[in-house]
Amino acid sequence: MSDGQQLNLVDYVAEREAEAKAERDRRRRRAFIVFATDPERAGQDDYKLTFATEAVSQSEAENKVRSLIGRRRRLAAYLASGKYKTELHEARWVA
Repeated sequence: MSDGQQLNLVDYVAEREAEAKAERDRRRRRAFIVFATDPERAGQDDYKLTFATEAVSQSEAENKVRSLIGRRRRLAAYLASGKYKTELHEARWVA
């Protein structure tokens, strides 16, 4: 093997650490889609509001939205890469 193709242990370890850090960062930045529904507004245009946010957990995503809309609405958060990913285009972003 030439020097360019030879395995260098230091480079290998550094590469694996970088991949592990990227994976940890990716886990922390999971995107959620949060639906906020108000049973008293059934049939009206604002019955269901859709939000998108990044959070560590489902409950953190719901809490971010809860701080904006109050206690009246029911919340349900789902991973944005799941079955509701088609709803993202109409979601309002919450930082």
